[in-house]
Amino acid sequence: MPSRSGLTRLPRWVLLVLLVYALSFALPHDERNKGWHLFVLGLLYFYLPWGWPWLANPLLWVSLRASWLSPLLSFLFAGLSLVMAASFLIVLYLSEIKEMPGPAYWVWLGSMAIATLGSGAQYYFTHPGADTNRPQPYPDTRRIASPEPTDLGIQK
Repeated sequence: MPSRSGLTRLPRWVLLVLLVYALSFALPHDERNKGWHLFVLGLLYFYLPWGWPWLANPLLWVSLRASWLSPLLSFLFAGLSLVMAASFLIVLYLSEIKEMPGPAYWVWLGSMAIATLGSGAQYYFTHPGADTNRPQPYPDTRRIASPEPTDLGIQK
């Protein structure tokens, strides 16, 4: 189990994802709507066929939270969020709307890509089978040895 100080260390890629994700809310999606408008509309209509790519948002949030617990889970959730977010292009292609999304969508999609790359790199450098010659960006707190029963002062 990671030490308490290990839980408070935030990977740099998480900060970058949060900044890019927040930027997507301020950018325009089209002439009438900003990114935060589509976030709210997606929240209201995610159960409809054109709204289900919105579910990439909670997958990204789970990925960011899992970065403390399991880099592999973080990578899987981030990759799934990237696929869900990119599926919006398929929804647009199949619908009658033939215009490309604005900058808010592309920045939002970029935040999912950064999360996938960052969590993949974190897993690559910290998984148990990692090469010990590679630089370790995060200290591995799982290798702290527990005391042997004979070291506890129990005499026979």
